[in-house]
Amino acid sequence: MTDGATAMSPWDSRAWRLPWGAADVPHALLDILRGCNLKCRACYNQAEARCKPLAEVKAEVDGLLRLRRLQSISIVGGEPLMHPELCDIVRFLRHRGLYVELFTNGLLLDAEVCARLKEAGASVVFIHVDSGQQRQDLPGGNDMEARQRLIQEKSALLAAVGLEAGLAMTAYPDQLQEVAECVRLTLDSADLGYLLVTRCREHAGIQHVGGDIEAGLTATVAGTTCPTPKNMRSHLDMQQLLHAEHALRPFAGIASNRDPHDARWLSYLVGTTSRHSHRLVTRGIRASLFERLFSVLHRRLVGRYPFFVPWRASRFWIQLLLNAVSGGTVAGNLRLACSALRPGNRLHAKRLLFQNPAEVDAAGNVTHCLNCPDAVLHHGKLVPVCIVDLHRSSIASKFPTAEPLNR
Repeated sequence: MTDGATAMSPWDSRAWRLPWGAADVPHALLDILRGCNLKCRACYNQAEARCKPLAEVKAEVDGLLRLRRLQSISIVGGEPLMHPELCDIVRFLRHRGLYVELFTNGLLLDAEVCARLKEAGASVVFIHVDSGQQRQDLPGGNDMEARQRLIQEKSALLAAVGLEAGLAMTAYPDQLQEVAECVRLTLDSADLGYLLVTRCREHAGIQHVGGDIEAGLTATVAGTTCPTPKNMRSHLDMQQLLHAEHALRPFAGIASNRDPHDARWLSYLVGTTSRHSHRLVTRGIRASLFERLFSVLHRRLVGRYPFFVPWRASRFWIQLLLNAVSGGTVAGNLRLACSALRPGNRLHAKRLLFQNPAEVDAAGNVTHCLNCPDAVLHHGKLVPVCIVDLHRSSIASKFPTAEPLNR
């Protein structure tokens, strides 16, 4: 949080500002439970443990579909693998025509659970692993080398059953090097296709939040200020890091609800080739006329904007060529495409996403992503998931904590 105003993260002038209107946002979050088997340093969960029954989850999905033209949805919690009806929820979402992402800390993720999630219809599983956790599956210590081994083990389990794998982490003020290492790990990995980095936010000063995304959000804070650590990292730090180490520039992003020049959500599209798990070519893709036209045509023909596109090497290879001739970088794209054609080489698409959580200034103004794609339906209102437990309508439930999925 900031004292008086949110520190801006300026746009890269070549990044594509995504065209979604309020009703056209193609993504949302489905919050299915509270309660977790792990404690994270920056966790936004504040509510009492409860597990939503399937009927309530279905009603929330129906409500989300009335408010947004969704193409995909992310299941979050709490720890979703602790929900006994998780696979039924995934099947229901697929039946409604939605691609399904799942966020988990991975403690309960084994080969059997991966197979069940794949059978149910999940597309992507994000594993949340970072230095702000005390993990039972890292008994020897939570250093970067141990975390990388764990991430590689879990992502290999997902890849073995045909699920796409992602890594989720929190960027702490004193751990920018951890972000750099996770970027390298994602680019080098044969199994990881996604990296989601969420900037740490100090939320202890927020007492409660009112309103919703469409009508506007306001907050009450404790005292007169909401101090931010002096070394708090911004998107500008991340942009500089990725450009300095990998010559990458943002592909697309979303501005804040309060300032069109403040980039709250930035994504990178990166193509790589590898041979025998050794990265050969790395190329950041610049948004071109092709991606803009594809997005518009998808909206007109299918009725909703694309958010998730299942991975296929042949599809990405074609995108490289069409991107090159419609405003992308010709030489770099062709080098990557030619490298992918060489026998024994593998082509990968890496999607790196950096997001700022909602923030509150001393006057109670809430800054968040414009038309936030990470919103949940909360008592009929769209609220950013990172502040939903601070919303005035939050009510503690009497439902008991459920048994884990694989127990």
